[in-house]
Amino acid sequence: MFPNEIVGVVSIEHVGIKREWTVDEISFAGRLAEQVTHVLINLERQRTQNAILKAYEELEGRVTELATLNRITQTISLTLEIDTILQLAAQEMTHLFKARSTGIALFQNDKTELIVAAYHTKEHGEPSAIGIKIPLENNPSTIYVMETHKSISIPDVQNNPLTEPIHDLMRERATQSLMIVPLLARGEILGTIGIDTDILEHDFTPDEVKLAETIAGQMANVIKNAYLFNETQNAKNERMQNDLIQAQKIQRNLLPSSHPKDNLPHQSRP
Repeated sequence: MFPNEIVGVVSIEHVGIKREWTVDEISFAGRLAEQVTHVLINLERQRTQNAILKAYEELEGRVTELATLNRITQTISLTLEIDTILQLAAQEMTHLFKARSTGIALFQNDKTELIVAAYHTKEHGEPSAIGIKIPLENNPSTIYVMETHKSISIPDVQNNPLTEPIHDLMRERATQSLMIVPLLARGEILGTIGIDTDILEHDFTPDEVKLAETIAGQMANVIKNAYLFNETQNAKNERMQNDLIQAQKIQRNLLPSSHPKDNLPHQSRP
């Protein structure tokens, strides 16, 4: 709305005997129209301010997300240490989602259990969960993620059937909701990222799940590449070891079994 812009009209009707409006009545109607106009202008200003504030908050949130992704990407480019990369990701995701904690767990070869490879919590003094084994048996939420390759956001984890085996732990930690995201690389699930929050009545939104999946995708590729690198190095080392053994065998076959001097006739002293 702009000054001198007509935003509407005030219409006052009289039913009954024909009459003329007095100057005072017309003046009152004018003042009433001005007051209504001011109210409408203030409402429009408030809506505009709210829209600007919302847009600013969304922009600020997006900047934070991009900054987090940038820090993780930079770490990936600077080190090949998978433990360092995963630990940074757990730390950054805890801050990004205002979570209580974030754990990154990797499947073992037989895919019957996960082992926590990285963990970060906002709770000072809480023991690290790194190294803890998470069996798939009697673990419906993780089984769902493993079988479907899809993320899951679980509200009310203290009472939700999907988290029944850990209800007591969730109550002890005051956890309210939980998000589990698969680590997928080239169609293979390598592990999961678990993010929980103790904020009352806070459920992870679809946008938060999507963002976590973006980070998980980067992590999964790093993990897969690390696995392939280790396999290549192990195969190379094994091949070199075999080559060395073969070279030693050839060398032994080429060398005489005894020193030439050992074959000279024995001469007695005069």
